[in-house]
Amino acid sequence: ASAVTAERLAAAPIVIMVTQTNGALNLAWNAVVGLTYHLQYKTSLNQTNWVDLGGARLATNLTMTASDLINSDSRRFYRVTLPP
Repeated sequence: ASAVTAERLAAAPIVIMVTQTNGALNLAWNAVVGLTYHLQYKTSLNQTNWVDLGGARLATNLTMTASDLINSDSRRFYRVTLPP
Protein backbone atom coordinates (compact mmCIF):
# COMPACT_ATOMS: atom_id res chain seq x y z
CA ALA A 1 0.00 0.00 0.00
CA SER A 2 2.85 2.43 0.69
CA ALA A 3 4.22 2.08 -2.89
CA VAL A 4 0.84 3.11 -4.30
CA THR A 5 0.63 6.04 -1.88
CA ALA A 6 4.13 7.20 -2.82
CA GLU A 7 3.29 6.98 -6.53
CA ARG A 8 0.08 8.99 -6.07
CA LEU A 9 1.89 11.67 -4.07
CA ALA A 10 4.65 11.94 -6.67
CA ALA A 11 2.03 12.18 -9.42
CA ALA A 12 0.11 15.10 -7.89
CA PRO A 13 -0.33 17.56 -10.76
CA ILE A 14 1.10 21.06 -10.45
CA VAL A 15 0.07 23.80 -12.85
CA ILE A 16 3.33 25.10 -14.31
CA MET A 17 2.12 27.66 -16.84
CA VAL A 18 -0.95 29.83 -17.48
CA THR A 19 -1.16 32.05 -20.55
CA GLN A 20 -3.90 33.89 -22.39
CA THR A 21 -4.08 34.08 -26.20
CA ASN A 22 -6.87 34.80 -28.66
CA GLY A 23 -9.64 34.67 -26.06
CA ALA A 24 -8.46 31.41 -24.51
CA LEU A 25 -6.81 30.59 -21.22
CA ASN A 26 -4.07 27.98 -21.72
CA LEU A 27 -2.94 25.81 -18.83
CA ALA A 28 -0.03 23.38 -18.61
CA TRP A 29 0.75 20.97 -15.78
CA ASN A 30 3.26 18.28 -14.97
CA ALA A 31 2.09 14.72 -15.56
CA VAL A 32 3.05 11.09 -15.32
CA VAL A 33 2.71 9.15 -18.58
CA GLY A 34 -0.16 6.66 -18.37
CA LEU A 35 -2.13 8.46 -15.64
CA THR A 36 -5.47 10.13 -16.32
CA TYR A 37 -6.09 13.75 -15.34
CA HIS A 38 -9.20 15.90 -15.06
CA LEU A 39 -9.14 19.67 -15.57
CA GLN A 40 -11.99 21.16 -13.57
CA TYR A 41 -13.37 24.59 -12.86
CA LYS A 42 -15.95 26.45 -10.85
CA THR A 43 -17.14 30.04 -11.09
CA SER A 44 -17.13 30.76 -7.35
CA LEU A 45 -15.05 29.48 -4.49
CA ASN A 46 -18.31 29.19 -2.53
CA GLN A 47 -19.53 26.43 -4.87
CA THR A 48 -19.02 22.91 -3.61
CA ASN A 49 -18.99 21.09 -6.96
CA TRP A 50 -16.29 21.30 -9.62
CA VAL A 51 -17.19 20.92 -13.32
CA ASP A 52 -15.07 18.77 -15.66
CA LEU A 53 -13.68 20.74 -18.57
CA GLY A 54 -13.42 18.42 -21.57
CA GLY A 55 -13.43 15.08 -19.79
CA ALA A 56 -10.56 12.79 -18.79
CA ARG A 57 -7.13 13.29 -20.35
CA LEU A 58 -4.63 10.42 -20.58
CA ALA A 59 -1.05 11.63 -20.17
CA THR A 60 1.17 10.71 -23.09
CA ASN A 61 3.91 13.22 -22.15
CA LEU A 62 5.43 14.68 -19.00
CA THR A 63 3.51 17.92 -19.60
CA MET A 64 -0.21 18.14 -20.28
CA THR A 65 -2.01 21.17 -21.72
CA ALA A 66 -5.59 22.35 -22.10
CA SER A 67 -7.39 25.51 -23.14
CA ASP A 68 -10.63 27.14 -22.08
CA LEU A 69 -12.44 29.86 -23.99
CA ILE A 70 -12.97 32.86 -21.75
CA ASN A 71 -14.88 36.10 -21.83
CA SER A 72 -14.52 39.27 -19.81
CA ASP A 73 -17.81 38.71 -17.94
CA SER A 74 -16.89 35.43 -16.29
CA ARG A 75 -14.44 34.27 -13.67
CA ARG A 76 -13.28 30.70 -13.25
CA PHE A 77 -11.14 28.88 -10.74
CA TYR A 78 -9.28 25.82 -12.03
CA ARG A 79 -7.74 22.66 -10.64
CA VAL A 80 -6.20 19.51 -12.10
CA THR A 81 -7.04 16.24 -10.38
CA LEU A 82 -6.25 12.56 -10.53
CA PRO A 83 -9.35 10.38 -10.11
CA PRO A 84 -9.23 7.93 -7.20
